[in-house]
Amino acid sequence: MHSIYLVDYRNAGHFFQRLIAADPTRTHHIISTVHSVRAQEGSRTGLTHIHLLSARSGRKKFDLSRTRERALGCMPQRRCLNLFRSVEQAIADSIKQYAATADETTIFVWNGATVMGEAARQFQQDSGCHVVFMEISNLPGKIFADPKGTNAQALLFSEPSLLNRFQGDLDAYPQWRDSFIQQRKHLHAPPQATTARQLGIQHVTDAVHALLFGYRHFSWAAALDKIGSQFRSCFQSRRQRRPVSIPTGNYVFFPMQVSSDTQLLLNSKLNNIQALEKISSECPTRIVIKPHPAEIDTRYIGAAIAEAKLEDRVEISDCNTTKLIEGADSVYTINSTVGLEAKILGKTTCFLAKSIYAQIDQSMLPNYVMSYLLDVDFFDSGNAPIPLQIVEQLHTRARLRATN
Repeated sequence: MHSIYLVDYRNAGHFFQRLIAADPTRTHHIISTVHSVRAQEGSRTGLTHIHLLSARSGRKKFDLSRTRERALGCMPQRRCLNLFRSVEQAIADSIKQYAATADETTIFVWNGATVMGEAARQFQQDSGCHVVFMEISNLPGKIFADPKGTNAQALLFSEPSLLNRFQGDLDAYPQWRDSFIQQRKHLHAPPQATTARQLGIQHVTDAVHALLFGYRHFSWAAALDKIGSQFRSCFQSRRQRRPVSIPTGNYVFFPMQVSSDTQLLLNSKLNNIQALEKISSECPTRIVIKPHPAEIDTRYIGAAIAEAKLEDRVEISDCNTTKLIEGADSVYTINSTVGLEAKILGKTTCFLAKSIYAQIDQSMLPNYVMSYLLDVDFFDSGNAPIPLQIVEQLHTRARLRATN
């Protein structure tokens, strides 16, 4: 069997390399737009690697408006088409190269709401090959995997009854839940918040290489915000930081999302401020909001609250998210994974946009958490071995089909 990995995100490339190391029996092929992924891999034996550079596309039309690159304005339609066609051709060439020794191919994609993800999805539709789309689950040591996509593009979104096929351990779930809650109460920020703020030489090298030779997957606004955040953090005093005390009295909790989150850009008609205005118009109770820890620049939030004259009703908190959920009367979310956490804690949760979690009730939670999600840590930076069992589960998940 043959495995192809599409990489447009450096951390995904690192994760895929761990999968490759756990699977010595298959042939592997990385197709990447990220310069540092190729540099890290070097000339590893038994692995082929294609680094995609800017090229002209033979495809005249394809709607890529629902991709992250177009939503963020990273690349114009023409350049997205170039990348789309290059990925399609690279996949076809890879399958042809290994046709004599591999009777089946599985394509691995991180997130999937990208140009590379659309290319894999279209190739899947045209050829019937197997694809597995992955994403972090916001639960420690677990990832989401689906044969159609992530979030609203997932097969699970269109058919939540699939969870009936995944029987979670009902006896083990309560213990996992209690352990999860205690662990989250001591978590200041999720791992993705830390990685979002990182700015090292590899980030700069990848950005320069993308600008000069390849494809830009980041927006200028996000890049400038990250640079500005580095400078502001050096001079920000403790007095300027928001208190982390637990709110008292009755309130509803609204955890905000990263402004550039694909969930927000592609699966919601509301942004953070519009959602806050909607909640304030529907709910007379005090509203406690928490900016996402991975949001680089949060200054716009205070300005929007003042403009809407909501200072007397809205409180901004940096308190622990789990503690804020526990103290709330109910939780409002656009389509954040915090909504899943709120359901795990048994809170009434209102989703304002498309979300898998809105369709998962209390009876489905053990199956989703204990069986559907896969037990592997995406954020492990120590190259911890991934069990071969997880690799096989990913290949099996790529072959999951709808009931009807």
